[in-house]
Amino acid sequence: MITEKTSYELTYDTEKQKQLKQNDFEEALISFSTKNSMEDDSPVFSLVILAKEKWDKIINSNDLIRIRVIPDSTKGRPDNPYIMVGLISDIRKEGEFSEGSLFYRITGRAMTKALIDFEVGVIQEVSTVLVDGWLPDRQDDSGLKFSGNTAAGIGNELMEKFVYKYAKYNFANKKGLKDYLDHNFTSWEKDESLGDVTPFINYEGSIRQFLEDIAAKPFNELFFEFTASGKCTALMRPTPFDPDYWYQLPKYRFTSDIVVEESVGKNDEELYSVFVVQAPNIAEFTSMDLGVYPKFHPDLIKKKGYKRLDAQNRYLLSTALNDTTNASANPQDGAAPLPTYEEVLKFITDNGYQEPEILRTQKNTIYSELISKFPSISDSLANNIIDSLKEGKFTREEYNNLTTSTGDAERDKEINKEKSVANAKLERFTQRLFNWYCENGNFYNGDIRVLGSPAYRLGSRVLYEDLEQKTTWEF
Repeated sequence: MITEKTSYELTYDTEKQKQLKQNDFEEALISFSTKNSMEDDSPVFSLVILAKEKWDKIINSNDLIRIRVIPDSTKGRPDNPYIMVGLISDIRKEGEFSEGSLFYRITGRAMTKALIDFEVGVIQEVSTVLVDGWLPDRQDDSGLKFSGNTAAGIGNELMEKFVYKYAKYNFANKKGLKDYLDHNFTSWEKDESLGDVTPFINYEGSIRQFLEDIAAKPFNELFFEFTASGKCTALMRPTPFDPDYWYQLPKYRFTSDIVVEESVGKNDEELYSVFVVQAPNIAEFTSMDLGVYPKFHPDLIKKKGYKRLDAQNRYLLSTALNDTTNASANPQDGAAPLPTYEEVLKFITDNGYQEPEILRTQKNTIYSELISKFPSISDSLANNIIDSLKEGKFTREEYNNLTTSTGDAERDKEINKEKSVANAKLERFTQRLFNWYCENGNFYNGDIRVLGSPAYRLGSRVLYEDLEQKTTWEF
């Protein structure tokens, strides 16, 4: 137990009592439990202790607790005995007077409680118009570097420039939050470059949720673990389902003779047939605009129809491509947005303007009708559409190229290069999503309870040797 000094919590005079030590706490302990799961916002813990002392007068919310487990002291201390480094949320006295029992229940979260409790945003009642947002896209101390940055890069900036700087905790021995919380963030850095900073510069919510939105799941994982030095560490990493990442994971092996209980099986509840990855940066802009089509499994479609698994990754389109496509989709000065490819194609086919003879003899009519139907289309764009119809090349990709043309040959060359890069990245991540999840129906999942040990860590591989079935399972 490490107390936290504040200016707002009531404290009680315990000087007349004996000075409590770690042994006093351990001797009063009836039971404890901890849980750490990637599905949850935070690791949690619960302690039940005897009412030998008035614990609610001694312990406060946000006091720090570190739980070490040494299963067998005769075999020495484990390499990392820490299974919890966290902050207390609740101290509650519980009595069953008919049985004459009185005890205390203490619950709390890992150091992630500091991230969950700390909320950011703008106070609407006193806010002013902020052109660059309350958290501007800058490299200096007045903001964070968002544009062109990676998920790990933005996460690092948020922790270093914001969390450690503004979330203040004063623990005993003159220690603060950073003495018990650190981070280690990596991601798909070679493929990531944030194009649209809008969701972040005016962000509202908790720091924990901010990190979640930065992470770009399911392609990156965000979870929390505990180090041998007694710290809680926030971890972001590329989801390790590709073989080169998978076989680098730490692994643990155990046999069925230490298994207390198991419930393992497989089902098709999360079995999908169509897999789509989008970059949510740009309105009216989809993966098909870059020539990337959804991946699908023909045999699964026969059973599941078009059951989709959709994923988004805002880091796959560059700033240059984002700015250009947004400019065409969202013109300034109150001008109407450009029509979509589907709207233009329907108008052309409904009037038969795609016919070669009509294109040859009625070019001026088609031009006038296009301008009349879609006032936001410029003269040059209308002529370019007609020319591409004549050449038989009026596709979604061609229309997207025409609408994002700047009129500057060098600039257009740069944009086309960016599109080629974005196409390759989006194609890779769509294939990755397919590879990772198309076999869901064949994977076993469930719970395996083993004899307690602090050795097992979240995000690691487990090899379970079933002596009865003479089979080794990998999870």
